[in-house]
Amino acid sequence: MSCDTALNEPRRQLYSLLGRALDTEAKIEDFCSEFEAVFNFDLEKTSVTDLEWEIFEAVFEAIIWYSPFPEERAAIPNYKGPGEILKVVNEARSVLNIAPYSEKAGAREQE
Repeated sequence: MSCDTALNEPRRQLYSLLGRALDTEAKIEDFCSEFEAVFNFDLEKTSVTDLEWEIFEAVFEAIIWYSPFPEERAAIPNYKGPGEILKVVNEARSVLNIAPYSEKAGAREQE
């Protein structure tokens, strides 16, 4: 694997994660965990465009505040729920032209 290919792998992973169907809270929680790990530990800023960095960083800034617990979100205003995460993901999909797909069917969803 060349150095360029290795640098692009986290970028591809983030695009793949953004394309996932997030139709349950469990999928959203998994998405948040995986996106955070790739963005925080694997992605090199120089391996993406300025626009991609801006979008990935905006998603990261939202997902680090995700909580699946309504009582936590009520007590701590910075915490975000599933709807807020989906909004950020859908905005990122729109800007980056990513169509969501169903992992089960392996096909693109119709929005």
